Amino acid sequence: MLPIVLFPSVGVLDANTTAKEYMNVFIEGLIIAAAVKKCDLHERVVLVVSLCVGSEPKWIMLGFMTVIALLSSFVSTTAIKVLIVQSVVQQLISSFQHQEELEKQLEHRVTWLC
Repeated sequence: MLPIVLFPSVGVLDANTTAKEYMNVFIEGLIIAAAVKKCDLHERVVLVVSLCVGSEPKWIMLGFMTVIALLSSFVSTTAIKVLIVQSVVQQLISSFQHQEELEKQLEHRVTWLC
Protein backbone atom coordinates (compact mmCIF):
# COMPACT_ATOMS: atom_id res chain seq x y z
CA MET A 1 0.00 0.00 0.00
CA LEU A 2 2.96 2.29 0.51
CA PRO A 3 3.58 2.82 -3.25
CA ILE A 4 0.01 4.12 -3.67
CA VAL A 5 0.83 6.96 -1.28
CA LEU A 6 4.49 7.57 -2.06
CA PHE A 7 4.59 7.42 -5.86
CA PRO A 8 2.10 10.27 -6.43
CA SER A 9 3.58 12.41 -3.64
CA VAL A 10 7.14 12.01 -4.95
CA GLY A 11 6.05 12.43 -8.56
CA VAL A 12 7.04 9.02 -9.90
CA LEU A 13 3.54 8.21 -11.21
CA ASP A 14 0.15 9.84 -10.90
CA ALA A 15 -2.37 8.34 -8.46
CA ASN A 16 -4.58 6.69 -11.12
CA THR A 17 -1.73 4.87 -12.85
CA THR A 18 -0.24 3.75 -9.54
CA ALA A 19 -3.57 2.37 -8.29
CA LYS A 20 -4.23 0.56 -11.59
CA GLU A 21 -0.82 -1.09 -11.61
CA TYR A 22 -1.09 -2.05 -7.96
CA MET A 23 -4.50 -3.65 -8.50
CA ASN A 24 -3.26 -5.49 -11.61
CA VAL A 25 -0.50 -7.11 -9.58
CA PHE A 26 -2.97 -8.03 -6.84
CA ILE A 27 -5.50 -9.54 -9.27
CA GLU A 28 -2.80 -11.46 -11.14
CA GLY A 29 -1.68 -12.98 -7.83
CA LEU A 30 -5.22 -14.06 -7.05
CA ILE A 31 -5.58 -15.65 -10.49
CA ILE A 32 -2.36 -17.60 -9.98
CA ALA A 33 -3.59 -18.66 -6.54
CA ALA A 34 -6.89 -19.87 -8.01
CA ALA A 35 -5.02 -21.91 -10.64
CA VAL A 36 -2.78 -23.46 -7.98
CA LYS A 37 -5.81 -24.33 -5.87
CA LYS A 38 -7.66 -25.85 -8.82
CA CYS A 39 -4.83 -28.31 -9.57
CA ASP A 40 -4.25 -29.04 -5.83
CA LEU A 41 -0.64 -27.93 -6.01
CA HIS A 42 -0.95 -26.35 -2.56
CA GLU A 43 -1.82 -29.74 -1.04
CA ARG A 44 1.22 -31.30 -2.64
CA VAL A 45 3.44 -28.51 -1.32
CA VAL A 46 2.07 -29.07 2.18
CA LEU A 47 2.70 -32.81 1.97
CA VAL A 48 6.23 -32.47 0.63
CA VAL A 49 7.16 -29.88 3.26
CA SER A 50 5.68 -32.09 5.97
CA LEU A 51 7.68 -35.03 4.70
CA CYS A 52 10.91 -33.03 4.64
CA VAL A 53 10.61 -31.37 8.06
CA GLY A 54 8.98 -34.17 10.03
CA SER A 55 6.05 -34.06 12.42
CA GLU A 56 7.33 -31.82 15.19
CA PRO A 57 5.30 -28.57 15.25
CA LYS A 58 8.29 -26.21 15.43
CA TRP A 59 9.83 -27.75 12.31
CA ILE A 60 6.49 -27.74 10.50
CA MET A 61 6.21 -24.01 11.18
CA LEU A 62 9.77 -23.40 9.96
CA GLY A 63 9.11 -25.36 6.78
CA PHE A 64 5.93 -23.47 5.97
CA MET A 65 7.46 -20.11 6.83
CA THR A 66 10.20 -20.86 4.30
CA VAL A 67 7.74 -21.92 1.61
CA ILE A 68 5.55 -18.86 2.20
CA ALA A 69 8.58 -16.58 2.03
CA LEU A 70 9.56 -18.07 -1.32
CA LEU A 71 6.02 -18.00 -2.72
CA SER A 72 5.50 -14.38 -1.71
CA SER A 73 8.12 -13.44 -4.30
CA PHE A 74 5.70 -14.48 -7.04
CA VAL A 75 2.19 -14.23 -5.57
CA SER A 76 0.60 -11.63 -3.33
CA THR A 77 0.55 -12.31 0.39
CA THR A 78 -3.25 -12.41 0.47
CA ALA A 79 -3.34 -15.12 -2.18
CA ILE A 80 -0.77 -17.18 -0.28
CA LYS A 81 -2.87 -16.94 2.86
CA VAL A 82 -5.87 -18.23 0.95
CA LEU A 83 -3.84 -21.16 -0.34
CA ILE A 84 -1.71 -22.26 2.55
CA VAL A 85 -3.32 -21.28 5.85
CA GLN A 86 -6.05 -23.90 5.87
CA SER A 87 -3.65 -26.71 5.04
CA VAL A 88 -1.05 -25.54 7.56
CA VAL A 89 -3.58 -25.30 10.38
CA GLN A 90 -4.84 -28.79 9.63
CA GLN A 91 -1.29 -30.14 9.66
CA LEU A 92 -0.42 -28.45 12.95
CA ILE A 93 -3.56 -29.63 14.70
CA SER A 94 -3.05 -33.18 13.60
CA SER A 95 0.63 -33.08 14.60
CA PHE A 96 -0.26 -31.95 18.08
CA GLN A 97 -2.92 -34.63 18.49
CA HIS A 98 -1.65 -37.61 16.52
CA GLN A 99 2.05 -37.45 15.65
CA GLU A 100 2.34 -41.16 14.87
CA GLU A 101 -0.85 -41.19 12.84
CA LEU A 102 0.38 -38.17 10.88
CA GLU A 103 3.56 -39.97 9.85
CA LYS A 104 1.55 -42.93 8.53
CA GLN A 105 -0.74 -40.63 6.56
CA LEU A 106 2.20 -38.76 5.07
CA GLU A 107 3.82 -41.99 3.90
CA HIS A 108 0.57 -42.97 2.21
CA ARG A 109 0.13 -39.55 0.58
CA VAL A 110 3.73 -39.35 -0.58
CA THR A 111 3.37 -42.64 -2.38
CA TRP A 112 0.30 -41.08 -4.04
CA LEU A 113 2.45 -38.15 -5.21
CA CYS A 114 5.02 -40.42 -6.83
